[in-house]
Amino acid sequence: MEMSEKGRSIFEILNNIDSFFPKKLYQPDGFANNGKNQGEIIDQLDNLLKSDLSYSSGKILGAMTTEPHEFAKLVYAKYMNRNLGDRGINPGTAEIEHKTISLLGNLLGDNNIQGNMTSGGTEANLIAMYLAKQSKPYVKNPSIVIPESAHYSFDKAAALMGLQLRRARLQQDYELDLNHYESLIDENTVGLVGIAGTSSLGLVDPIDKISQFARDYQIYLHVDAAFGGLVLPFMEKFGYYYPTFDFRNPEVCSMTVDPHKMGMGVNPSGAILVRNSNTIHSKFEIPYLAGGSFKSFNILGTRPGAPAIAFWALLQFLGKDGFIKITKSCWENTLYLANQITQIPEVKIATTPQMNVLGLKLTSKASINFDQFDSRLRAKGWALGKFSQWNVLRVVMMPHVKRDHLKSFISDLKAIF
Repeated sequence: MEMSEKGRSIFEILNNIDSFFPKKLYQPDGFANNGKNQGEIIDQLDNLLKSDLSYSSGKILGAMTTEPHEFAKLVYAKYMNRNLGDRGINPGTAEIEHKTISLLGNLLGDNNIQGNMTSGGTEANLIAMYLAKQSKPYVKNPSIVIPESAHYSFDKAAALMGLQLRRARLQQDYELDLNHYESLIDENTVGLVGIAGTSSLGLVDPIDKISQFARDYQIYLHVDAAFGGLVLPFMEKFGYYYPTFDFRNPEVCSMTVDPHKMGMGVNPSGAILVRNSNTIHSKFEIPYLAGGSFKSFNILGTRPGAPAIAFWALLQFLGKDGFIKITKSCWENTLYLANQITQIPEVKIATTPQMNVLGLKLTSKASINFDQFDSRLRAKGWALGKFSQWNVLRVVMMPHVKRDHLKSFISDLKAIF
């Protein structure tokens, strides 16, 4: 009996499963009959995890995450058994999640916001693209327009939901080419995406201009502010102006913001913020829960409640002034490093920073190539973000990065040439 074409493709996938799940490079330990004592297990864990980099070392210069705030960790440990997947048995946790979303909505320009805490920016962006697709369910070949600098989570959304990605190119200064962006919009477009803090350089797309496209073409607009959502509002407080990037644009339907980035929340902590009018027909009924049925547009079923509780507590503890102070310190470190880079002939800043993110590029005076640039810094223990498509190494000035760390980095940077 011959296999169908569909059957062949399935077996081909199974025969090549290593391309999805590579074989382990070690033999797993046996599952012992008798348990070990706690001290022995902790020692074993310390040994197994010794290769992990620590935020306290200051060597993690390329991550958009940081050491969670001590108060957030304390609160998280106390309430880690809370499950937002069943609000009926955790009504207090659900109320705190609602309060947290409302606080974030207020910070980002709208007091009439709903949404949920998520596992991070990727899940939030997936939910937003689902909502965008549902906004025009009659479109047979739906597409979304994204900047070339958009996060890879939009590629995931496209693969999972059958969306076509249309990527708007960047200009030489890495800013979005708005004319090209608009040219990609047509009758199949169900969603527009703008970025408030690109992964590579921390740049802010002209959301106000993209909002005009959303209004003119009547299309769902999502802003990925996973990083910038908890940076830009505080930078505005100490004198930096940005074109309106958030819900102050009435066309913005949803936003992603990540507390586990500059919010210093525990990992993972993300959030999807949605205008009330954009979620009416896009929730799933969950009927079987012990606490009673409710509707949800989350991807996860069981959802940890402790990150929401811990972040709400941290918002109360630090207040706006606390976040402003931390953001300003990160920004001052950014300016310090940018100034130091100007004194190294082989390296330059990719573009003027708009927040606490710097891109490093080689100049024509460098005697090494881009891959060597990255590998030599890694050999000295420095972990920077690598963006090969632009030959940029990313440095992110997170709260764990101190001035002494930067002085050490500058010394090593000079030494690799």
